[in-house]
Amino acid sequence: MSNYQVWWRGYDLHDVTAASKEEALNKIKGFYGVKRTPKDTVVVEIPPGYYDRMVKNNQKIGIDATNI
Repeated sequence: MSNYQVWWRGYDLHDVTAASKEEALNKIKGFYGVKRTPKDTVVVEIPPGYYDRMVKNNQKIGIDATNI
């Protein structure tokens, strides 16, 4: 299983674990209860640990949501 970001209409972000991009998109279509995707919907595969690396990088440059 891989990790995907589904950008529904280009701005609603959903994180999905699925075997393929098509399966990830189908999961989100099921979530919304629709058969067709709206314009500007994009599916992007992300590597494992994507968000952990983002948090570590932000902390390294002084951005840390835990101290707000």
